[in-house]
Amino acid sequence: MMQRAVPSRFPTIAQQRSYAQLDSGFAALSYELVNRMEAHQRMEGRHPFNDRRLIEFALALPEDQRWRGDQTKYVLRQAMRRQLPNSILQGRSKADYTFLFTECLARERAGPVFRTLRLAKEGYVDAHEVQAMYARCCNGKINEAVPLWMVLALELWRDRAFS
Repeated sequence: MMQRAVPSRFPTIAQQRSYAQLDSGFAALSYELVNRMEAHQRMEGRHPFNDRRLIEFALALPEDQRWRGDQTKYVLRQAMRRQLPNSILQGRSKADYTFLFTECLARERAGPVFRTLRLAKEGYVDAHEVQAMYARCCNGKINEAVPLWMVLALELWRDRAFS
């Protein structure tokens, strides 16, 4: 995908990437799809971080206020310091739930699905590569889990939508 040039008024890479993400159209499409799903369920979502004033503030923040050493979201953490527990305030890493994908793929009997993929028969995926990825995933290579999960979800969707 080709990215458009970001206006030079954003001097840091973080600001340029934030602006590009907001301007790409993908965010608008995502919110539109989520809003339709919520409306179908008679729900109304809230997106407080998408308030224009907050976005403008975040884009104007100097880089040293975004980060402190290896701690991200420094200003946000400081603003919420009375509401958040210390484990969150002092957190240095993001939560990683990849192990859940791996466990579910093994436990949910995904192997037989990967051996009989209609997506492979129709030429959308390489059956041998998917089976090799599944074997590597079951042997502990967890970076294979998310792409496998996507293949599995697409296969199940395809079966339901076109059967």
